[in-house]
Parts: sequence; C-alpha cells; structure tokens
Amino acid sequence: MGRRTPYRVLLGLPGVRAQAGFGFLAQLTQQVAPVGMVLVVQSATGSLAFAGLCVAAFSVGAGVARPVQGRLIDRRGSRSVLAGAALLHVAALVALVAGAMAGWPAWTFAVPALIAGAGLPPISVSMRFEWGRRVTDEGRTAAYSLVFLVQEMAMLVGPLLFGLMIAAESSSSLALGVVAVAAGAGTRLEEERLF
Repeated sequence: MGRRTPYRVLLGLPGVRAQAGFGFLAQLTQQVAPVGMVLVVQSATGSLAFAGLCVAAFSVGAGVARPVQGRLIDRRGSRSVLAGAALLHVAALVALVAGAMAGWPAWTFAVPALIAGAGLPPISVSMRFEWGRRVTDEGRTAAYSLVFLVQEMAMLVGPLLFGLMIAAESSSSLALGVVAVAAGAGTRLEEERLF
C-alpha cells in the first residue's frame, strides 16, 4: 500500500473534493465578471472609458471589502460571510445588466460595479480558512497548494468559457447574467455542503 501523502490525506477528508469542485465553479465566475462588465457597459454606453471606470470601481470595492470579509470570517466562520457576499455580488451584477437594458446614464454603472466588487465572495479565503483548521501542520502546505491550484485553474478556464458563451450567444448582458447566477449557485453550494 502506498504512503499516505498530505494530498491523499487532504482529499480523503469528508467534503474536500466537493468543496474543491464547487470552489472551482464559484471562482470561474469571479474571473470573468470584470470582462463581462467591460462588454456590457461598453455596449450600453459606447464608451470604453466608462467600462474601464466600472472595472476600477469593481476592483476598489473588492480591495476595500476583502480585509473586512477576512475579519468576519475569523469571527463568525465562512458560511455567513459567503452567503452575504454572494447575495450582494449577484444582486449588483443583475442590477448592472438591468441598467444596461434600461439605458441608465453611463456614470451610474460604477455604483453596481463597486457593490459587486465589495460583494465578491471570498471563496479562496474561505477554503484556506476551513481546510487550514481541518489538517495538521504537515498537511497545511498541501491544503494551501490545492486552494491555489483551484484558483489558478479558474483563472485560466473562466475567461475561455465566457468567450465561448458570448461567441455562441452574442449577448454580453445574457452572458453576465449567467455569470451572476452561476456565482450565486456556486457559492451557495460551496457554503451549504462544506462549511
């Protein structure tokens, strides 16, 4: 019988494989939300500058919210933080798409973009937190490496799938709406099954 490596021990823990899979799904959407915003806002306003402003607002929102989310995870655990963040993130993305369809003024798109960034669910942080609590010091490196692998794979695959979705449907609003729904579903499944 083969040696029990830290990876085998980690993947043998109840729920870890499912969490890695759902974490991948949830993070796929996080990697393409800024691309979707550029396409939706540029299409709605005709301005790439306003689209860039929205992505900047999204990034600022995420940057400001991440330390707060981390502190909340330390105090309350991952489940409630993931649920609240996902709700905020999905609602803001849906509002952005609705605004594009309703013909909102260009500057207003920055508001839901900022909120979507602030509500970006802390999937990787939650996985590190939860897995770090469940493994020994020896297994912690393997756990963190697997979290990183899941995140990197989502960064590579997410934009490719999003591009294929747009090519097949030729509607960036529809594609971003699908991203919002997938973000909520992936995050919900992640928190429900595993934390």
